Amino acid sequence: MSYLRTNAKNKWVEFLYRIVGPGLKALSQLQPGDEVDLMGPIGNGFRYDKTHQIPVLIGGGVGIPPVLFLAEY
Repeated sequence: MSYLRTNAKNKWVEFLYRIVGPGLKALSQLQPGDEVDLMGPIGNGFRYDKTHQIPVLIGGGVGIPPVLFLAEY
């Protein structure tokens, strides 16, 4: 599951995921407006090195949403 985007003003968040187990299957059955508890971020973050002139963003599969978020940032 990957973070896709959020809208703080309207209080919503979007994730992209592939149904691969019972937890994500249950998540896929939620309806807009349903509430869930979230915990995060978890995983391996990274820092942006501002000394580079042109950043390159690479991603694929379910891992592409964070790259799209960074591109918009």
